[in-house]
Amino acid sequence: MDELLFFLKLLADPARLNIIGLLAENTYSVDELAATLKLSASTVSHHLTRLQKAGLVSAQTQQYYNIYTLHEDAFYGYTDQLTLAHLAERVHKNEAIDSEAFTRQIMTQWIKDERLQGIPSQRKHRQVVFGWLADKFEPDRRYDEDQVWDRLGEWSGPDIKEYTSLYRAMIDEKLFARTADGRWYWRTDSPLAQDADSSTMEHLPVATTPNINRYTSRRAALQAHDPEGVYANLEEEPRVSDRRRELMRLALHLKSRRPYSEAEIEQTLALFTDEAVTAVRAEMLDEKLLHQKDDGTYWRDTIS
Repeated sequence: MDELLFFLKLLADPARLNIIGLLAENTYSVDELAATLKLSASTVSHHLTRLQKAGLVSAQTQQYYNIYTLHEDAFYGYTDQLTLAHLAERVHKNEAIDSEAFTRQIMTQWIKDERLQGIPSQRKHRQVVFGWLADKFEPDRRYDEDQVWDRLGEWSGPDIKEYTSLYRAMIDEKLFARTADGRWYWRTDSPLAQDADSSTMEHLPVATTPNINRYTSRRAALQAHDPEGVYANLEEEPRVSDRRRELMRLALHLKSRRPYSEAEIEQTLALFTDEAVTAVRAEMLDEKLLHQKDDGTYWRDTIS
């Protein structure tokens, strides 16, 4: 039996507890304890035997009597195991206790196919889910808003309509922070970010992934203001081919981030093109205008 549980069960008797209390101040014989506690000598002897087996008391013969003494070191050896630190350690060592079970339960509810399926309202669920999402960003790096959107898009399912609410939720949970002008975002657990000036965060290296040099109109405006700055190597504005433009036009007839079956996709496309819809659907997948989940359903992301 677990020695701590054995000790607690031993104390869970008022007579034994009183005997320990008396022996904590003095030594006693059986008859003295019996008279003091108003118990029979045989009952007291029974309790003392159990305390002896636990190593808490010992007897020494004096003339015709056994005189009982409390072993304080043995007693404290048990009670020292009742500290919060020790009890926490017991839990970690107990293979029957799964401390991560509830976290996994939350993850199973909200994370499917490695994508976040929604924004939970319960505080504990939010902490778990947004902690998982924050881990998708490197510590000790700053991200611009386009990078944040790219990364959130990579890990969000089709039922999440836009990402502003996601990074705001992570900021509310103090997992993410941003500069006052909204230009830069970073993980609050980043050691380099602790107690630092949050107005610019220029001491934090800029993350390189997702691609900081991918063209966006916001980055182009900042590059024009500071040509030698962070966006000095910004890629040129991409030119959209006529074919991709046509595919984008067709994709816009599908509602953003709504799940579709294959049949629904092709029925919708057939309303707006005379081409073979199966081939068009395949092209849209290749161009990443459509995405397919493991269960076979399709969805489209926001198209810039």
